[in-house]
Amino acid sequence: MYLRTMAGIYIHIPFCSKRCGYCDFFSTTQLARRHDYAVAVTQELQQRSHYLDGETVSTIYFGGGTPSVLNVADVELIIGTIRSLFSVDADAEITFEANPNDLSVLYLQSLSNVGINRLSIGVQSFSDQRLMLMNRRHNAQQAIDAVRNAQQFFSNISIDLIYGLPNMTIDEWRQQLNMVTQLGVQHLSAYHLSYEQGTAFWGKLQRHELAELAEQTSLDLFDELTQWALANNFEHYEISNLALPGYRSRHNSSYWQRVKYLGVGAAAHSYNIESRGWNVSHLAKYINSVAAGKVDAEIEQLTPSDSFNDYVITALRTSQGIDLRWLEQNYAGKMLANLKKQAEKYISSGHLQQLGSQLKLTHAGVMISNVVMEDLIYV
Repeated sequence: MYLRTMAGIYIHIPFCSKRCGYCDFFSTTQLARRHDYAVAVTQELQQRSHYLDGETVSTIYFGGGTPSVLNVADVELIIGTIRSLFSVDADAEITFEANPNDLSVLYLQSLSNVGINRLSIGVQSFSDQRLMLMNRRHNAQQAIDAVRNAQQFFSNISIDLIYGLPNMTIDEWRQQLNMVTQLGVQHLSAYHLSYEQGTAFWGKLQRHELAELAEQTSLDLFDELTQWALANNFEHYEISNLALPGYRSRHNSSYWQRVKYLGVGAAAHSYNIESRGWNVSHLAKYINSVAAGKVDAEIEQLTPSDSFNDYVITALRTSQGIDLRWLEQNYAGKMLANLKKQAEKYISSGHLQQLGSQLKLTHAGVMISNVVMEDLIYV
């Protein structure tokens, strides 16, 4: 389960035409620098071509930001550079995040032609009112049309939806999920809204212009998601990710299975088992540093407790949960003892369940998963 025979590459594309109200990822509206940025990405790939120690690349992921604001020629340039520098698996999963209103039929066909084989469409909602609230730049019909047009060229399509929006009801969420069923996509990423400091939504929350949902309502919405998955043959394989059999995101799954990945671009993160690093979150500083021969980045060497905590946090988000047997084979002493002790109270409260050697969150536990994780890690 934890053999590291493959690796991934993540490409961060930070450009956005405008900023969504809930988003706290690094992004910029300096679209005039898109080609300069693509060139910088290829330069960083060249400078860091040894980071993965020759391991075969099985997944490539273009995330953002909004990768779909790139010209297809720049996408092709980046993919071509990766193939020239790394051993890329013939069956590699190559994912591209996109906004619905960028996806013309010609653009979709061109993406397919340059090697993209998995599309992740940022729908977020099929409600025009909700899309306006989130400051999205597409409407519901554009989202539906984008998915249907994409199906002409892609057989592996994921869409993103956000739930837990202010005053959201079970009926509203059920309608959203029914549209997913009607569209017939293979994967759904469903994220509960969180109010992150520094975002527009955070400011509105502080000014009482928006209100968080009650915890019970959020739990009911999550239960509805779980029931929808069961009824539609979707595997709920991670808190926020659901897929038809055979269509789990291989790239995202690698994050939860201790697989090496190289993160390229401004604000991108990398991990090679021994350390993790993150590039500077500034467009000009990133481009200039790469042009000077070395990307501006910070690196942190991982201690045994860091690795233990990384595993606990990521594994607990998945349907498999924490493998206690594996932990016992790889980590002894205080770290494991603390985890088992802290887990007892959450098992008693119904937030965790132990099935054999697997320690998993319950439905109720998902709603307080951050609290549970903080208690299980070793500080």
